[in-house]
Amino acid sequence: MTIQRVIFTDLDGTLLDHESYEWQAAQEAISAAKHLNIPIIINTSKTRSEVIEIQAELSLKAFPYVVENGSAIIFPELSSDLLRQVNSLSEYQFTNGQHTIVLGENRATLCLWLSEIKASHQFKIESYQDWSTEQIMKKTGLPRLKALASQNKEFSEPFLWLDSDEQLIKFTEMAEKSGYSILKGGRFYHLQGKVTKANAFQFFKTYQSDLYPGVTSLNIIALGDNHNDVHMLNQSDTAICIKSPVNDFPKLDKEGVIYTEEYGPTGWNTEILKLLTKTYINKN
Repeated sequence: MTIQRVIFTDLDGTLLDHESYEWQAAQEAISAAKHLNIPIIINTSKTRSEVIEIQAELSLKAFPYVVENGSAIIFPELSSDLLRQVNSLSEYQFTNGQHTIVLGENRATLCLWLSEIKASHQFKIESYQDWSTEQIMKKTGLPRLKALASQNKEFSEPFLWLDSDEQLIKFTEMAEKSGYSILKGGRFYHLQGKVTKANAFQFFKTYQSDLYPGVTSLNIIALGDNHNDVHMLNQSDTAICIKSPVNDFPKLDKEGVIYTEEYGPTGWNTEILKLLTKTYINKN
């Protein structure tokens, strides 16, 4: 059996520092993973525009990535054989020179539903569609260009809940009845289709031999720090929970979970290096 290890990682609070958005503390582990030909796949609530920029900074442009909490998988390149297979899928799109597998919902549809529900039930909600770039900069701590990139949502609508817990339960139930879901992230809630960060796993496993020729099994290492990472962590082979300065570790339904002692990218670096050292030893 030929095993391909793959790293799926959250960004904010995990590979990126919660406050500064810096990633350099994880540089050693990133370089080691690339040296061992272990793909690093970003799996985030961020947009396509944001991830493209981050991938360039981290020199990860060759790898696919997952955006908006599992709403779409994006490939910079696909083999001709795999392209023929996915071209028949109703959710396949060729967008901005990239191959996109859409698993979630269109943002325009979500925003229309949200506006109608706010008006009819007087829920106290503020979302991305309500804010100027300056307001988003203030709420996220992002500089202008990064804030602009964060506004390019395609499949979700982040929002702040300003109402009671009882109203949130009611709102969540209404979203689910309409075919949507609510996920809680580090700074915002997210209205999106009925997907999670784990949905991408099935696609990678279904097409593993096309994505990684000669591979018979994927071994998925997942890293995250928050509620919207729970499904991804639970369904991984190795789950690494990153210590957060703003929330407790996510509660998982699996054994053998690794909990970092260090925050953000520093914890990411330490635990990935430990795993990759074992990988190297096993190969030799």
